Amino acid sequence: MNEEKCRLCKKPLPKVALAFSNRVAIEEGWCCWMCMISDLGDKKAYQVLSNKARENREKRR
Repeated sequence: MNEEKCRLCKKPLPKVALAFSNRVAIEEGWCCWMCMISDLGDKKAYQVLSNKARENREKRR
């Protein structure tokens, strides 16, 4: 079985996320928001989060 690993810490990616920020991080290849923000930095990580929120808003319209 080929499990996907976090881009930063190399832990297996979770199957479920309870928070929107963690869900986005998992979709992008990190195991959690903290790994994503540590890897990308604040500005880029929040931009990814913002883009995903905008995309979700557009889908609901």
